[in-house]
Amino acid sequence: EGNFAGGSAAGSGAEGLQSVGGVRRSPQTATRVRGIGAADLTRDYFLTDIPFDSYNVERVEISRGPNAILFGLGSPAGIVNYGLSKPTFKPRTTIGAEVSSFGSYRATLDTNQVLIPGKLAVRIAGLHSDQEFEQHPTFEKDSRGYLAALFRPFAQTTIRMDAEFGRIHAIRPNNTSPIDNISVWLKSGRPGWDASTANFAVLPAGLFSQQFFWQWATIWNMPDAAAPTGNGVQGRRNAPAPVHQWVGGVNLAEMPGNGSYRLQGFTDLSVYDFRKNLLAGDTGGVRTDFNSVGAAWEQGLLDGHAGFELAYNRQEYSDENFDPIGAQESYRIWVDANTNYLDGRVNPNFGRPYVMATPQKNDSETVRDSRRATAFYELDFKRHLSGGLGLWLGRHVLTGLADREEINQRTVNWRMGWVGAGAANRVNENLNGVLNNFRRRVQNLIYIGPSIANAGSVTDVHIDGYPTVPVWQPGAIYPITGWDFQTQAWTTQQAQEYAQPIGAAANRQKIDSTAAVLQSYWLKENLVTMVGWRHDRSDSYQLSPLPTDLEGSVLLDRLSSPSSPTSTVDEKVWSYSAVAHLPLKLPLNSHLSVHYSQSENFQPVAARTNIFGDAISAPGGESKEYGFTVGLLDDKVNFRVNWYEARVANETSADASNLAWNIVLNQAEFVALNYLYEDKQAGLVTQAQIDAFGVPPEATR
Repeated sequence: EGNFAGGSAAGSGAEGLQSVGGVRRSPQTATRVRGIGAADLTRDYFLTDIPFDSYNVERVEISRGPNAILFGLGSPAGIVNYGLSKPTFKPRTTIGAEVSSFGSYRATLDTNQVLIPGKLAVRIAGLHSDQEFEQHPTFEKDSRGYLAALFRPFAQTTIRMDAEFGRIHAIRPNNTSPIDNISVWLKSGRPGWDASTANFAVLPAGLFSQQFFWQWATIWNMPDAAAPTGNGVQGRRNAPAPVHQWVGGVNLAEMPGNGSYRLQGFTDLSVYDFRKNLLAGDTGGVRTDFNSVGAAWEQGLLDGHAGFELAYNRQEYSDENFDPIGAQESYRIWVDANTNYLDGRVNPNFGRPYVMATPQKNDSETVRDSRRATAFYELDFKRHLSGGLGLWLGRHVLTGLADREEINQRTVNWRMGWVGAGAANRVNENLNGVLNNFRRRVQNLIYIGPSIANAGSVTDVHIDGYPTVPVWQPGAIYPITGWDFQTQAWTTQQAQEYAQPIGAAANRQKIDSTAAVLQSYWLKENLVTMVGWRHDRSDSYQLSPLPTDLEGSVLLDRLSSPSSPTSTVDEKVWSYSAVAHLPLKLPLNSHLSVHYSQSENFQPVAARTNIFGDAISAPGGESKEYGFTVGLLDDKVNFRVNWYEARVANETSADASNLAWNIVLNQAEFVALNYLYEDKQAGLVTQAQIDAFGVPPEATR
């Protein structure tokens, strides 16, 4: 599953694994180092959420595995650091323009200007990028600006400042196939269901589902309709029971080697070419805004043998993510299998393919404030001891660090629900509950093609295009037809869509760190050793429980982190390393070096317990590695061999979540297969229909 699937939703997090939806929202987090998980991302060694772009980056450094020197707390996979472009005292200007496939283009500017020779310089960079993809209508528009200044009033005094702002708007591609509910429906003989006359007790549940009508939906007769035009009957009636969805959960493909089943995607791209069409169309997308400011004062002392740096960095990052058609279960093409509406009218849309969209979105904001002080002192015995003793004792650099970082995060999850006269009467008794009731959730049924009921085979089906309907319309009012339980008659009333904040988080984290590193160069610098120690204390302030009203809506004006920490993690970690260079010249001007290192780190997370209720320590990582390097032709060619062992303890595993989800899916598939068996015994399903699913005969016994 590589870097792109198999784990959590958006964000890197402790698990370090990404779902397709998470990567599409935050592609910068799609990293995996040494098979452990996602690396932490930093800008000039300040943790960051801002996506990387090369227009203002002059250096990229990857530190693999736990590293207590750079970060005592963080991902055990390592870090990826982007070194921002710095002003210099050499004027230069670069203008770049690129055009590429599908109408993509990119323009960049990078200019370095010297205002006062040897004293003051500025660097300005800009980016505007419009990247288009083969899969329509996907794109990514990225606009950014960057300004940095360098001021050197004295020989050993340097002041740096930088600022960046940017905005990204994207509908990113989805490289996974929608689930195919079309092929098996055609192979099964195009079964239909008259919900107005049939009783649920004899429903062939292996082939159909009544789930849709537990929630009301706006119905769009065309994928590009400006407004809902459908006139379907909605709402639940005790008997007879409504049925609308053709179940894709029993359209299974057996996974070789493990005997489990997975939902089947499209294998014939002539039916639906998901490479060229995004099933969600332009109904969703991501909007990201960010800015960053930084300043540093570097002061050299003792002719460069000592010095300090005081640095400050502030980053603000926010995004709005709307993906109504993209979840694991909703990313599929259904077939309307209802021959009649619930009130007996003939369904004119029988056999039409459609998609379901759930209007929900997520807003998030993150603010990072960091202050850092670093100081060093170099002791060089060559300057104080004459003869060979000074060369053997070498030089030693002691570095100290003190750092405070505060992180404030706020997220709000929104969902559309039904309110108004039609949502608070007796049309459906389940809609008399609180607004965040699951059955008051708004759905959108979007037909994306004509009926395929008369298709000779699946090869005669060709679905093109994608939805462009406005599925997020808070305040919109639509007529809803449903069964009135009091009058025992069908009635049409008005209902209104309402955007409700159903979930949220308000967290603050304060991290205080101190560290000391001693790097020594012995034996004419043929032996280099390093010893590092780091102490980190992390206080977390997490709002719990969420403040809500009687309807289950989050009270946004009370969404703030508490004043006292809810959990504290305090850890000390060590690192050691040594590199030995063979003090002999080998043939071809080559040399040999051997290395060894040992390091550790930990991650501050909220308090956790296991299934027995016992407290779990913070996740931590350890790494040991050793190997050798051969440099050839005065280091023009290098050959490096490295062995390493990395361990992670007390990690929250995304694989465990996947295991639980797979158990649920396989249990649902097991139930569906049992329904098929029972339906066959009752004469409701033929063996030919079962065979059309590609289900092994023993699976329905």
